[in-house]
Amino acid sequence: MFFDPIGFPSTPIWHEDNMITQSREEEDGLFGSKTISESASSPAYTEGDQDMLHDQFMKTLHFLQDHEKKADRLSFGDLHLDDRIDYLETNGILHYCAVITGPTKEILTLQDESSVAGLEVDEVELWNWD
Repeated sequence: MFFDPIGFPSTPIWHEDNMITQSREEEDGLFGSKTISESASSPAYTEGDQDMLHDQFMKTLHFLQDHEKKADRLSFGDLHLDDRIDYLETNGILHYCAVITGPTKEILTLQDESSVAGLEVDEVELWNWD
C-alpha cells in the first residue's frame, strides 16, 4: 500500500495518439522545404467517466515508466512506478477522499477515528468560526 500518492486527475490527460486530426495542409517552401499545418482535437469526454479517467491515468503511468529517471527528478524522489503500476493493475483504482472544512482542533480529532487511514492538512486559512 502506498501512502505517498502520485495524484489522480479530475479530467483525462490526453496523449498525442489520442488526438483526432481535423485538418492537415502541406505547402512546398523554398529550397525543397515543406510547411505542415495541422489542427487536432481531443476525444469527447463526459464528466465523471471513470473508465476513461482510469484508462488515461494508467496510460500516463506507463508513459512515465518509459521516462522514469526524468520523472523521478521532477518529483524530487523515486516514484517506484513498476510497483505502483503492478499494484493498480492487480487491485484496480479506488477513490477514497474527503475534503473537510472546520476548526483545526476538531479536524485533528479525526486522527483517532478507526475509519480514517490517513489525514493530511493541505491548506490552512484564518477564519472566525464563532
